Amino acid sequence: MPVQLRKVETVYQGYSTLMVATLTGPDGTAFRREIEHHGRAAAVLPYDPVRRCALMVNLPRAPVIWAGGPPSSWRRRPA
Repeated sequence: MPVQLRKVETVYQGYSTLMVATLTGPDGTAFRREIEHHGRAAAVLPYDPVRRCALMVNLPRAPVIWAGGPPSSWRRRPA
C-alpha cells in the first residue's frame, strides 16, 4: 500500500501558505509533514560530469501527494 494523504490543514496563509498534512505509511502508521506552498517550484539534480551520473532519490513527498501525485512521465525508467 502506498503512502496516502489523510488530511491537510492550513495553519498560515499570506505570501506563502503553510499547511500540515497527515499521511498514512505503507504499514498503517500515521505521520505529519509540513507543506510550504508558494506556487510552482524547481528542483536540483546533482550531476557528476566525470562519472556521467546523477543522484536519484525516490521518497514520498507530502507536497507532491497533496498536489495530486507525480505525473507518470516523472517515474524512473531503466537506461
